[in-house]
Amino acid sequence: MAAYPANGPDAHLAAADPVLAELIGRHGPIDEALDLETGDLYDGLLLATAGGRFLTHRGRAALVGLRARFGGRTPNPAELLTADPDVLRLFPGIGSLAGRLASGRLRLDGLRELDDAQVRAALPTIAEPAADVFLIYSLRRPDVLARTDLDLRKAVRRVYRLPVLPNPARVTTMAERWRPYRTRACFYLWQS
Repeated sequence: MAAYPANGPDAHLAAADPVLAELIGRHGPIDEALDLETGDLYDGLLLATAGGRFLTHRGRAALVGLRARFGGRTPNPAELLTADPDVLRLFPGIGSLAGRLASGRLRLDGLRELDDAQVRAALPTIAEPAADVFLIYSLRRPDVLARTDLDLRKAVRRVYRLPVLPNPARVTTMAERWRPYRTRACFYLWQS
């Protein structure tokens, strides 16, 4: 079993959940940065919106694909609003996000100071998985549960030896004991 500080997040998770204790022993300590560097908040919102169903490599691939359509760089909101409609159809939610940013209805400054629920309320045009991506990778929030992420739900089924894929409500119930480190628990489950 891997050694971890007696009072850190891994110790909390291991004490709260024997299954996670085994994962931490096998995979820990895990690097929460893993593989998605989003740069600034705007890039983070694009990543979340372009690849919002996916919290792993597929989300990054969606953002790379969006940038490729703009010469390899991140398009600004005005460019997105005037983009070919076929491009916007490939990335649902991007047009709406660009419209809110361009009109000032959504302001990125100040998002870091909001709690998780307030951030979600400020981003009504992006789906729950996209908000999770943004909270986890851009705002680096420690207690986000990506309960709708299919990869996470599959990991929960496999690791906890469940007979069927758990729905988001079941994952939420199971994850209560992981508070206030549900993000870290998600990383261990994804790594598994």
